[in-house]
Amino acid sequence: MTGVTEQEQRRERRGASLIKATQGLRAAIISGEISGGTPVLEEEWAARLGMSRTPVRESIGRLVGEGLLVKRGRQVYVFQPSLADLIEVYEIRLALEKQAATFAAAAVTDDELAEVRGNLARLQAAHDSREWFEVHEAFHLSVFRISGRAKLTSLIRTLRLQSEPYVRFAVNADPEFRAASIRDHQEMVAALARRDVAAIDRVVDRHLNATTDELRRLLALRVELGGVVALTAGMA
Repeated sequence: MTGVTEQEQRRERRGASLIKATQGLRAAIISGEISGGTPVLEEEWAARLGMSRTPVRESIGRLVGEGLLVKRGRQVYVFQPSLADLIEVYEIRLALEKQAATFAAAAVTDDELAEVRGNLARLQAAHDSREWFEVHEAFHLSVFRISGRAKLTSLIRTLRLQSEPYVRFAVNADPEFRAASIRDHQEMVAALARRDVAAIDRVVDRHLNATTDELRRLLALRVELGGVVALTAGMA
């Protein structure tokens, strides 16, 4: 009996280490702490996280599956999309997020609407960049979950993770873009409250196309400046 209990405890410890490794590495990528194209070394991250290499290796496998890391031979790197890659991601996101949002507008309950409104209030009150982006993601996922389509929401989340470092760049580089983003979120909530499917479709369409246009502009500027503008510019 004791042996079974010890075995279960070891499994729990391994599971906890895997979660810690995955969350730590994912946060470092999304926040821009490690930028696109940077190699990810098992031994380095095991030392940083204070654990063995096994959970780090497993977490790297998970993040490859999420598209945040890519394998080239035996080495793993942080995904660094080209502009064409980003545009493709946003084209797919546009179709999926509009579908999820319209499903949500047709199905939203008063309790769900209250949760979305709460996330919007937190977003408007956030001043620290890290907090703003965490609440921003929570806002959108709270809308998509209302759709009742778990697979659709999971696909959207994966695509959003791949583009998140670049969205952070755009928001931090251009205060007006951030202000316009807040206005779009307010309109999304208003459309949800009215259960207006057509309106939320239009807002999501405009919101994602505006983000795509801003990324085109900023990444073109980055090329003109010879890569001087870093993706982590302005981040707190």
